[in-house]
Parts: sequence; structure tokens; C-alpha cells
Amino acid sequence: MGLVLYSTMSLSSPFLQNVIGYPILTAGLLLATRGSGTFVAMMLVGRMMKYIEARTLIMAGMGLLTVSMYFTAKWTDQTGVTEFVVVSVAQGFGLGLVFVPLSTVAFLTLPNHLRGSPS
Repeated sequence: MGLVLYSTMSLSSPFLQNVIGYPILTAGLLLATRGSGTFVAMMLVGRMMKYIEARTLIMAGMGLLTVSMYFTAKWTDQTGVTEFVVVSVAQGFGLGLVFVPLSTVAFLTLPNHLRGSPS
């Protein structure tokens, strides 16, 4: 997950600025679309976990990440804004589908005294 999360984020900004030639603000706004996909997925996945098993959601998220990474590998200096936004939102949505169920399953197996407390 860290490989997908951090490598794509750290490589997308120089790609947008140096290869395509977008100014910094435009590149930042385009990168924000990935966060919006993650935000929407995290809001929905909490409700979806009542009906769909966590493993299924994690696998769906990994599948979505795989497809989005396939399309990311095909980016060139001719890649349009629409394609970048669609792939980024899909990638963010996939990350959201993975993080919430994975955290839930990880903490579900811990006894109560090992879970973090505010004190």
C-alpha cells in the first residue's frame, strides 16, 4: 500500500510540472482529485461494511488500484486533464476502499486493553 500511495503521489507532481508543463497551482489542484476520491470512498465504505465483507472491499480496492496503475503507466506528455482526473479519482477511491476495512480488521483482533485510548 505504501508503494502505491507514496510513489505515485511523489512522482505525479514532477510529471505534471516538468513533463506536461503545468504550473504549480494547477498541478496541486489536479493532485487534489485523488484526495477527493479517497474522501468519498471512506465515507461510503463505512456504510458498505454493514452489507459487504471487509475482504471483498479490500480486494475491490486493490483491483481498482491495479487498473488505475495500469492507466497511470500509459501517461505521456500528451495526457489530458480529463484522463488524469479520472485515473486519480479512481486511484483515490481504491485507496479509500482498502484503508478503512483494513484498519477495521486489524483492530478487530486486538483485545480492548491494547487498543489506543485517549488518556
